[in-house]
Amino acid sequence: NPVLVGTPTILTATVTGYTPTGNVAFKNGTATLGTVALSGTGNTRTATYSATITTAGDKSLTAVYAGNTNNLTATSTARTQSVSKSTTTASVSSSLPSATQGQSVTFTASVTGYNPSGNVVFKDGATTLATKALGGTGNTRTATYANTTLGVGEHSITVDYVGNASNNTSSSTAIAQTIVGKAPTSTTLASSTNPSIAGQSISLTATVTPTTGPLPT
Repeated sequence: NPVLVGTPTILTATVTGYTPTGNVAFKNGTATLGTVALSGTGNTRTATYSATITTAGDKSLTAVYAGNTNNLTATSTARTQSVSKSTTTASVSSSLPSATQGQSVTFTASVTGYNPSGNVVFKDGATTLATKALGGTGNTRTATYANTTLGVGEHSITVDYVGNASNNTSSSTAIAQTIVGKAPTSTTLASSTNPSIAGQSISLTATVTPTTGPLPT
């Protein structure tokens, strides 16, 4: 105590009576976390429960003994359990670290924490490019964003995770994204028949050739 969200903590209830037997309910406020049978011998016996709390804040934990034929029920004094948000890590990657202007580049954000949910913000320096919701399951989740509008030059791409009730915010390390100018092209035109007769079908073929970069479309 304190503990991070999603980190198990062992709760131990001790019941003293006349050879008490039966169950102890471990509670967070009015919500039951789990019910465990007492174990041991004699007039003082114990029950333990591994509790995983999924939201941050101060929790009021109690143990409630259900009683038996020889023993009355009993509730422990409340214990305050401090639960802190889980730390998170964010990262971003590019599908095409060097791209031609206008070419689609997909950025993928990855956030690791305790079942992280909510949004990530994709940024180019201080400029927000897009806000996307995390998807997937488990403790590592992702979001993607496709961009075709970055200008020619070097760009510093980051993602900020906004956090949620269980997870702290985090920011990724910046990655470099290079956008180069559109590749120059040359175009030639050929005719299937030259000269031709009026009314004759002619096939015209245009050939576009880039000097660098991807094939033209």
